[in-house]
Amino acid sequence: MRPLSARLLFKFLIGYLLLGVAVACLGLYGLDQLGVQEAGVTELMQEEMPRYIALGQCVDLMRAEVNLAKKAVVTEDPAFVERAYQFGQRLEDVLTGLITVSRPPEWREALEGAQTTHRVLWSDGAFVDGAGATLEATSIGEIDTAFDIFITSLEAVRTGVQQAMELRLSYSQRAVRRAWRVSLGGWLLAMGMGVAFAYWTYRHVTRPLRLVSEGIRRWAEGEFDYQVDVSRNDEIGDLAHSANRMARQLAEIDSLKEEFLASCSHELKTPLTSLCEANAMMLEGVAGPTTEEQRRLLKISDRELGRMQRRTAQLLDFSRIRAGRMTYYFEEVDLPELLARSLESLSLVAKRQEVELTSPIFPVAIVIRGDAERLTQVFANLVSNAIKYNRPGGRVWFECGTEERNGVSWAEVAVCDNGLGIAPEDLSRIFQRFERAHPGVDADLPSSGLGLAIAQLIARDHQGELMVESTLGNGSRFIVRLPMVRRREHASSVSE
Repeated sequence: MRPLSARLLFKFLIGYLLLGVAVACLGLYGLDQLGVQEAGVTELMQEEMPRYIALGQCVDLMRAEVNLAKKAVVTEDPAFVERAYQFGQRLEDVLTGLITVSRPPEWREALEGAQTTHRVLWSDGAFVDGAGATLEATSIGEIDTAFDIFITSLEAVRTGVQQAMELRLSYSQRAVRRAWRVSLGGWLLAMGMGVAFAYWTYRHVTRPLRLVSEGIRRWAEGEFDYQVDVSRNDEIGDLAHSANRMARQLAEIDSLKEEFLASCSHELKTPLTSLCEANAMMLEGVAGPTTEEQRRLLKISDRELGRMQRRTAQLLDFSRIRAGRMTYYFEEVDLPELLARSLESLSLVAKRQEVELTSPIFPVAIVIRGDAERLTQVFANLVSNAIKYNRPGGRVWFECGTEERNGVSWAEVAVCDNGLGIAPEDLSRIFQRFERAHPGVDADLPSSGLGLAIAQLIARDHQGELMVESTLGNGSRFIVRLPMVRRREHASSVSE
């Protein structure tokens, strides 16, 4: 069995080899066609074209010879005979060369006939043994007849050579078109193979890695029950299996931690209650008179014990909600009245912080179905945070309304402020447990880091959602959406 590191390499190697073979075959075919073109052009330039030029030269030499022969017949001047013989000698040399290299028998016969016609004008042996230049033709008509027969014989050969050249060029053009089509087809095939290999890479490498990355992101957000769906027997599959195993181990650790926190919270609840009661009795003087200094210390102790009770209650609530053991008492709740109860104790807090708290105004009286106590906890937490992370002279207000989405009527309440705001990189983690958007500010403010996490879980258990929009330095907008039961068409205002 090949090791894991060799399997993925083998797959990539096969893909690249197939693509390389396709490109190599295309290149070899192109080189072969170039060789064919080179051979055709060479034959055309070295054989057909010189033959065609030589035939034209024969026509020109014969025409010059005939003109001089006519002058010799008319003037009987030996000088014209001598010059005509010189042209005839050159013509004989060219014709002899053409007859030697001409392969088709019909071309050779036509050239030999032209040569015989040319020799009729001269005495026997004039161009063979150098017997002398004796012009046998005695009339212009005889010379013209010989010239016409000569030209007719050469034109037949010249036409054949021209047709052979055109055939060669036509073959070259067909070869070029064929090479172009094959090259285009090969290019498309190589592109198709490249696309197929890229898709294979996406399916077998990029997509699984993205799934693993998505799993890691969700595990970082606490969704430890999520498992990466990658069934592979290579390095990526091994990575996915290891990641899933890690998630299961994290889930076990998280479960143990939740059980520990729930157990601790539950065990602390009774002694803290007893301590608070004891403190209260001592402050009331049940255990005897106390001095002012003792009363001051007892008040500090009572305040801190109250804070510990609230933290313990939050831990217990969070553990119950996470475990699905939170008990809700669902009933029809008037949302404006619920907000009024949420703001009763927070108005004084806002005044102490010098923050203006504006009452919410609803366009209609909205009725939802939920646990009034838990929903009050949600809105109290959001308003408390809006006050806490604000500046003196700041504002906290509400934006209330309804909307229809996916066939469901939704009530929407946005808790807005113009306070410190939240940085973009912190928006994705503020709903995680024990996370704080302003660590430096939070160090001076009492906070467990569980309020928003609990609020979001409660909203989800009510089939709703809790979202946030914020700009650092310009405030935040926490939006609660809950499904409506019904509404009464009249405006409702909540007083402070």
